[in-house]
Amino acid sequence: MWDKLKLIYEGTSKVKEIKANILVHEYEMFKMSPVETISDMFARLSNITNGLKALGKNYMDTEIVHKVLRSLPQA
Repeated sequence: MWDKLKLIYEGTSKVKEIKANILVHEYEMFKMSPVETISDMFARLSNITNGLKALGKNYMDTEIVHKVLRSLPQA
């Protein structure tokens, strides 16, 4: 019973791998949109990194800070 619920909730390993690949791609291509605020941008990045963390892919805080700085629009 628990195994079936776990499978339904978390998905198979193939589904997890696909989700992780999508989130890694979103993380790598991440840029701030011209119409979003810094708060919105950070919330979007947090959703991506939290999803990756839940799937076992962790980024160090310094990597995330560098990602934020590189994602800001140039003045």
